[in-house]
Amino acid sequence: MDMAPFYETAPQDVVDQPDFLNTVVSGYTTLSPVNLLQFVHRLEHEGDRVREGAIPKGPRTLDIDILMYGNTVGTWALPQGGELTIPHRSMHQRLFVLEPLLALSPKLIDPRDGEPWALKASRLLDQRVKLYET
Repeated sequence: MDMAPFYETAPQDVVDQPDFLNTVVSGYTTLSPVNLLQFVHRLEHEGDRVREGAIPKGPRTLDIDILMYGNTVGTWALPQGGELTIPHRSMHQRLFVLEPLLALSPKLIDPRDGEPWALKASRLLDQRVKLYET
């Protein structure tokens, strides 16, 4: 398993809240995408993440997204409702996702269109993302 450095990032959408810390982790799994999502939801719960009644995009203790799953492209219906889309449907709009992703794998490409993620990140330089210093 590999992990990018932490980045301090300005909130998006709901901007009246503290900055976030973001990173990206990569690894291997035998879990299906839906089972992996169920696993990360359990991790969020163990990290005291509360979903019911929470402000969407608001402050939270832990938020784990599945960004990519190899070169898989797809959407899966979830047993509890909703769906899982891979690659994450809005990651191309979020420098706080792409900056740590590219720290791990600078030549990674979007499997949907073959465009390098670095090129997509270069269009988002108006978003505040900086290396976190302890």
